Amino acid sequence: MLYFCAAKGVISSIIFMEKSLKNIFENFDNLSMPFLNIQKEFSDAIKQQNEAIKRVFRAYENSSKILQEFFKRAQDHINKLPEYLYSLSLYGWYLDFNSDFDLTSTLIKYVNEQNSEKINEILIDYYKSQFTYIFKKLEERHVNRKEIFKQIKFAYDNQHYYLAINSILTQIDGITYDFSKERLYFFSNEKKKGITKPKISNDISISNDMLVKAFCSPIQNKTPIISKISELNQFPSNLNRHEILHGMKVDYGSEENCLKCISLITYLSDIYNTINEKN
Repeated sequence: MLYFCAAKGVISSIIFMEKSLKNIFENFDNLSMPFLNIQKEFSDAIKQQNEAIKRVFRAYENSSKILQEFFKRAQDHINKLPEYLYSLSLYGWYLDFNSDFDLTSTLIKYVNEQNSEKINEILIDYYKSQFTYIFKKLEERHVNRKEIFKQIKFAYDNQHYYLAINSILTQIDGITYDFSKERLYFFSNEKKKGITKPKISNDISISNDMLVKAFCSPIQNKTPIISKISELNQFPSNLNRHEILHGMKVDYGSEENCLKCISLITYLSDIYNTINEKN
């Protein structure tokens, strides 16, 4: 906008100068304008143009500083993104590739405050707003599972959250199975250096895609969804696949938990799809 205003000033000055020159040359033979007036017109036009040019350079200098600050903050945010995303996964939430800086900045404020209520409130609203888009995306990407995703959507729409959650958890394994060359499942875990994580994380970590690298931290570290039941007291969320699918937990059928599972499957789908497109 600064560039536009300053450039507009330059253009106005040039037009003013052109009009003055045109008026003088068209009436040159019968010119009755005193030389002093001609000189003043030229002088005013040149002065106006010089001032406009100065404004352009001042605007450029200011804009350059603003852009430098913006890129610095953006880079700082990107550098911290793995940490932010991992922190959110401890609350049972996974951000998809459609999320933005503003959302992560807002959420990390509440993570630092350990305000789980606010984190849940924001992400419930976010994933409800993205719901139609997410299922359209899942059905288009995973055509062999299209009918399953349609029925999951139906279950959610009709508040059958228990059914939806169980189905989503199996399809998380399913889309991982489709993606993996070794036919791995997402909930097939391995333990390295005291960290339990999905085996598929090894395939993902070798990707050169910048977005995948930034986003894959939640599946390279210990999270409640894949942890042992004895470890769940370490996390602010106790949503755990093993407890649910093995019938040990019976009070998990909430909209919040359903959306948390949806956040995980769309997060993984984004990662798998990005890697497949690169390949």
